[in-house]
Amino acid sequence: MLHSKVVGGSTAKRVMKCPASVALAAAAPPLPTSDYAREGTLLHEIMAQVYGAGKEPEDLLGVKLDGVEFTQELLDEKIRPAIELFDSIQGEMDILVERRVDFGDALPGVFGSCDILGRVDNRLFVVDWKFGSGVAVTAEDNPQLLFYAAAAIRSLPKFVEGVTEVELVIIQPPKITRWITTIDRVRFFERELQFAVQLSQREQPPMAAGDWCGWCPAKASCPAHTAVAERAMRTALDKVDVDQLSEWLTKADMLDDWLKALRAQAFQVAEHRQIPGWKLVPKRGTRRWVNEDVVVDTLSREMAYGELFETSLLSPAQMEKKLKKIGQVLPADLSVSLSSGTTLVPDSDPREPAMLIGSSLVKALGKL
Repeated sequence: MLHSKVVGGSTAKRVMKCPASVALAAAAPPLPTSDYAREGTLLHEIMAQVYGAGKEPEDLLGVKLDGVEFTQELLDEKIRPAIELFDSIQGEMDILVERRVDFGDALPGVFGSCDILGRVDNRLFVVDWKFGSGVAVTAEDNPQLLFYAAAAIRSLPKFVEGVTEVELVIIQPPKITRWITTIDRVRFFERELQFAVQLSQREQPPMAAGDWCGWCPAKASCPAHTAVAERAMRTALDKVDVDQLSEWLTKADMLDDWLKALRAQAFQVAEHRQIPGWKLVPKRGTRRWVNEDVVVDTLSREMAYGELFETSLLSPAQMEKKLKKIGQVLPADLSVSLSSGTTLVPDSDPREPAMLIGSSLVKALGKL
């Protein structure tokens, strides 16, 4: 999908708050694409196929895009809830899917692609899919959706003819947020956007740091951020009491020794008595074969895969990976997970205390 090099829906807020970011971002290397972003791109494509091509989502299972596969889990947890939420408002809505919209001569080179544009009577709907599970996005005064609404009014005169109000809709399973506004509010947004783009073309455009910097590719080298960091560091260093620092450094080695002795003593006490607020828990377990001869006999007899064995028997984790590649599952009773010991942690730690799992440990050892 092409993106405007000046400003698009997803960058509208950033450009309006920090016009200097246009030139800075253009000169910076692109941000690496995360697994979450690739998953989001796939899910947007699935929704486009469902509403744009009339396909059933079940028929798209197994589709891959940029290395991400559309699975049953994504269908159940993301796509179906999104479809149900949109169906709850769609009714007799006329829709346009993945429609590119722009500002024409008002803002040359500025465009975006809207997930869903809808029309019911005198109301224009601007719908955006959000599949991230992190920060909740709200439709109220949303700059990205206002951008799409303003561009749609500019570039789709027939579709928006007679529209007097605009509803912005964010569908972020399991929630939907909606906000109704006026054509005048959308036009005011467009004027603000035009002004910001004009400012961005100046020799020294305004620069500001804020929550809009999150996905800016120039963030690491942006003067607004580096200057703040440098000032903070200088201020912090100026306030350091060097005499006190000297005294602390002379005591650092002694303090390290004391901490080691403290932890050792606490560990010994915790093996016999309860320390308020603390407990002993098992360290992470490492899987071991219950009986190597049985493993070799079972896998070679039942699966007959010679490539599972090298000069020595693989570990359970290594064996599991190899079996997965050939569509097989490692029998559960061939291995057991054993902790290498215990560690002292606060009571808030979710792991069970070691004293409460003694019987299961004995049982695991009994299998060996």
